[in-house]
Amino acid sequence: MIGELTVVARWFAVLLVLFGLGLPLSSALFASVPGRGAGFALPVSLTIVGLLVFWFGHLRFSHSVVLLAIGILTALGGYRVYRDGVDLIDRRATAESVVVFSTAFALLLGILSLNPSIMPSHEHFLDIAILQSLLEGNTLPPEDAWFAGEPVRYHYGGQLLTAILIELTGISPQYGYNLAVATFYALLVTGSYELAGSIAATKGRSRRLGGLLGAFFVGIASNLFVPLILITTWLPNELAAPIIAIFSPHMTDGRAALLRDGFARFRYDDPVFILEEGLTSFPFLAGIHSELHPHLMSGPFLVLIIGLLYAYFTTPSDDHFHRRLLLIVALPLGIAMTTLIDTWTLATSVGFVWLTVTFGTTSDAVQPVVRRAVGTNAPDWVTREVSTIYRGIVSAILVGVLSVVCLTPFFGTIVGGGEGIALVSSDQRTTVPQLVILYGAFVTITVGYLLAYRQHLFATNGGVIDQRNAPSVLGRELDRRKIGLIITGLLSVFLWVALDLPAAILFGPLLYVSWIRARATGEFSMVLLIGVVGILLTIEFVYLDDMETILVGRTNTVFRAYFQTWIVWGAIAGVFSLQLLDRNWLSSRKAKRTATVALVTVVLLTTSIYGVLVIGQFVEGATEPPDTTGYYTTDQPGLNVSGVHEPTTYDGADFVPLGDTAIRDGDVFAANNTGQVWSGPYAWLYPGVYEVTIVVNATGDDDPVGGITVKGQERMEHDFEVLNGTSVNKTDGYERISLVIRVNQTRDNVVFRGYLQDENATMRLESVTVTPLETLAGRSNVDIDDEDPTLDGHLYAKAIHPAEMDAIDWLGEHVDGQPTLASAPGGRWRWDSAPSSLTGIPTVVGWEHQRVYRGETAYYERTHDVDALYQGTPAERVDILEKYDVQYVYVGPPERDRYGEVRPFTELEGVSIAYENDAVTIYEIDHDELEYDGTYEIDTTYRYEPETLLGHPPTAELEDGRLVATGARDFAWYGPRDLFHPGTYEVTYYLDVSGGTESDNGAVAVDTTVGMIRSQTEAEVLANQTVNETDGLQAVTQEFDLEQTRGDVEFRGRLLDPTATVELAGIDVVREDGLGDDDPRRVDPDALVAIDAGERTDDGIVARGNESNESQERAWAGPYEAFGPETYGATFELETAADSDDESISQVGVTRGWKTPSATFETLETAPIEAANGSQNVTTEFRLNETTTDVGFEGIVGPGNGAELLESVVVERTGPAANSTSQAARVPRQTHPDRPGENVDRRRELVPTGTGADPP
Repeated sequence: MIGELTVVARWFAVLLVLFGLGLPLSSALFASVPGRGAGFALPVSLTIVGLLVFWFGHLRFSHSVVLLAIGILTALGGYRVYRDGVDLIDRRATAESVVVFSTAFALLLGILSLNPSIMPSHEHFLDIAILQSLLEGNTLPPEDAWFAGEPVRYHYGGQLLTAILIELTGISPQYGYNLAVATFYALLVTGSYELAGSIAATKGRSRRLGGLLGAFFVGIASNLFVPLILITTWLPNELAAPIIAIFSPHMTDGRAALLRDGFARFRYDDPVFILEEGLTSFPFLAGIHSELHPHLMSGPFLVLIIGLLYAYFTTPSDDHFHRRLLLIVALPLGIAMTTLIDTWTLATSVGFVWLTVTFGTTSDAVQPVVRRAVGTNAPDWVTREVSTIYRGIVSAILVGVLSVVCLTPFFGTIVGGGEGIALVSSDQRTTVPQLVILYGAFVTITVGYLLAYRQHLFATNGGVIDQRNAPSVLGRELDRRKIGLIITGLLSVFLWVALDLPAAILFGPLLYVSWIRARATGEFSMVLLIGVVGILLTIEFVYLDDMETILVGRTNTVFRAYFQTWIVWGAIAGVFSLQLLDRNWLSSRKAKRTATVALVTVVLLTTSIYGVLVIGQFVEGATEPPDTTGYYTTDQPGLNVSGVHEPTTYDGADFVPLGDTAIRDGDVFAANNTGQVWSGPYAWLYPGVYEVTIVVNATGDDDPVGGITVKGQERMEHDFEVLNGTSVNKTDGYERISLVIRVNQTRDNVVFRGYLQDENATMRLESVTVTPLETLAGRSNVDIDDEDPTLDGHLYAKAIHPAEMDAIDWLGEHVDGQPTLASAPGGRWRWDSAPSSLTGIPTVVGWEHQRVYRGETAYYERTHDVDALYQGTPAERVDILEKYDVQYVYVGPPERDRYGEVRPFTELEGVSIAYENDAVTIYEIDHDELEYDGTYEIDTTYRYEPETLLGHPPTAELEDGRLVATGARDFAWYGPRDLFHPGTYEVTYYLDVSGGTESDNGAVAVDTTVGMIRSQTEAEVLANQTVNETDGLQAVTQEFDLEQTRGDVEFRGRLLDPTATVELAGIDVVREDGLGDDDPRRVDPDALVAIDAGERTDDGIVARGNESNESQERAWAGPYEAFGPETYGATFELETAADSDDESISQVGVTRGWKTPSATFETLETAPIEAANGSQNVTTEFRLNETTTDVGFEGIVGPGNGAELLESVVVERTGPAANSTSQAARVPRQTHPDRPGENVDRRRELVPTGTGADPP
């Protein structure tokens, strides 16, 4: 712990030095502002240093470049002191800024020390990957750690500043990560203090109190979700019920449940998920969430921009030099730095420039130009307003262009993939209850202030006008304002009612009043209010439509807009609160004084409840024993990382009813509702195998009445991974249903969902019990309960993935620079791409974020290449290693989760093991020696039982060995996402389709696909076919080609007609090109079935004659394998024992046809066996004109006393061989599935059933 305190001290000392270097410059820029911008000194320093390093870094990014930038900053500050001295620095404001910053820094650092982990379940891996890449690289832009060889396509300015601080302090990134989060948060709080205090001091109020109130609303306050939970929990049920009824329909399911159940299941990030489409984070939550992410890191610099605009606003109009310095130099540089951190701030910053210049410029120089444009007969007020807007637009464009010019190298690597501006539909818009939760506190303070000072609505720059004595001209102006307010109110009501725009009723009047107040009084806070309200109204009409698949719709737009407006509105809310408490106003009437104090007090208390609650949870989580309920997760307060270590039971209170008729009545009870009816509880599970026991009581007309699925459900509820599922039949009271699930990744989001498919069905859930069966290799399920606080961001990784962290540490210590590493492609928010994320060594393709950043084509090309690298042929491996210049290949638990057991890469020349432990092997590639000159065998036949596929509940279920589906236009089955090497394949579906209407559309569709993402909807169809009613079991055949090894081949069935029923008896797949590449092919007796006259021995299959038999009998048959269209010679290697006249020694043969619906054999060729004693080889030649999947070899004996022993059958082509190289199969060839045999892989074999489908 002492060592970590030293790290903190070094970091803080560097910050103080930068603060001191920036003070002279900030005092010059903010000369017109009370306090002279002391609270902005550190952001000013970081802006200058950051931009200098950004520019120089495109030539070289190194420690010396950082020192050069510090030297330039020192020279600029020194020149400022040399010219003007230090008297312009406000020492009291400087001391206040240091105290505020230190307090905020210590507060958040203390909280983070209780929960310091860099977690894969958030965006932490993205944040740390960019940071590590910056530190490992030597030029800008940094190489993308998740897309090797290409520059990062993300706003990386915040990580650049963090890297600069790490370079200056020399500390490890795993500590620098949390220190940086605390730094950006403290900068935001300090900047808010400076801004709000300066505005308050200009109005003649207390700078200190105004600053503290502004800092509170920005850095500590929360939205009203937590106070709402408190109200509904404390109130009696009869009073709470109407409130719950108002708000719960407008929340996501989990948040609505909290209104009913209180804080027992409260997670500190719950206030973020109020909206279906929109993340509603605020600074304090972002800070404790340890987000080194653009929205938090850009916050201090957005406040800096607002501060610079306030300096411009308060600078006398005749001080042209200072105004131009701010407008043409300071603001473009500040906006450039902010945009480099978060590109979403560019439009916001330029918009505030437009508003500030519009309301803060009194020059009439442009009015003659405008008058000519609008006409000489236009009223003066029209000319005046247009002139003002014109000045603002021109200035904003100028500043915006200069800002972009400063970042010219950056915009070439900015995130792509956007699809433009989209309109917000009525069901996406924020509802009134949601508006109350999200903005209620700020609206209350703002409306209270506007009402308290409502006389300012009737004012000019000369002061408040007495309406009774106003001259006629002013009187007409005041009348227009009144009429405008009425019209605005009516228009807002119309937009709410007619266009379903609830935000209009809240923000419309605020926008109008703030515009009039800004024009009349010149209040900068009103200018900022215009901007805030304008942004919030805009996102109710349009949003940026990007390529996000999880943060769908306007989620990202709302997320950025909400956070930015929170910062600005929070700062001015502090000013409004102070003015409401102004002594001069409070001294008038006691009732008003009491009401005002009560209003401000209530808002302060309600918005502080969240902070008190969460800090208490963090402290409690770090000091109490680990939780064993299976609920708390690593993003819960404290160091506890607690999952299911013993059987854990969730009762009905842990689940959320879904649908109109689903209710909670002790247990979760659902009736008269088809579809999903209950869901919960976002359980935390470690990697392992678990038994899930569900106790339900189900009633209904027909079986099944419904079903249950177990999913890894993402928090945004748009993405999931199905872990298992089952149908539910009618029960006799409560019954237990058991499932087994395998969790490959540490997950905090496992949900159990129930659904009904019968409108007359009911299902009552009593409990769900999760019992751990085994822990997966390479993982740990230990609890983290370190009572000593720490800032080590690797705490979680070291505890839960110790073996992998050993390997990752080895990479970090022994690998220099940024060679390309191959690892399994990642999903999102899971323990994927950890080696590249935690070291900065780039992987070929990492998290699925790259799908947005690079586009689907580039992303999937790399994903498929990496899949082929781990699963493909040796030739493919060599090609891919060379294509991406891969220097290291990582094989750990995530790779085995995705691919199964990975063949050793040492099968290639030039590949050696660089590091190995029990869970991880790291291979090193020597490209000078890299080659493969061996041969490799591909399996040519694949067989799938119906149970190896996933029947899609409630449409399909397994009955008597078949998948039977009926009753809906939906998937019937899909799976198995299996591995296939390059080649041409024939897939045969054995189907029995009944019912349905004969049509061109068909009753059933069967598809062969690749590329299924977890949603089961995004796949490339390789072959498809529709099928109408069949006459019993029918073989439906398709052909598909693969140019590259794919491990995600699926065979799907879809019901096109809800009145049809389809039965799937199995699926057979044959590789047509290269069938029989293993030439000659040897068929061992173990692959055959001993039948009738045959007997299996250690040496093979013995066939014995029987004098009592009057006819011939078969002794062996099988293995019913696939052969391509060729001419073959089959040699039976035999040992015989018989007299020369013994008729029992008969013949061998080659057959085909046991899979056909007619169930008849076709004998292709036979050959007699010589009756003799000793070894003999019997050869027969047969020809196939088409690919045949069921070639068998049989032996026949007749009456007599002789015997024959089959040692093997050797089959080789007698015609030309195919040119393709042969690759390995994961599955041995199988014996006949319905007869005793050995080496049968039951997962993969096909079991066709039904009359006429089985072999005789």
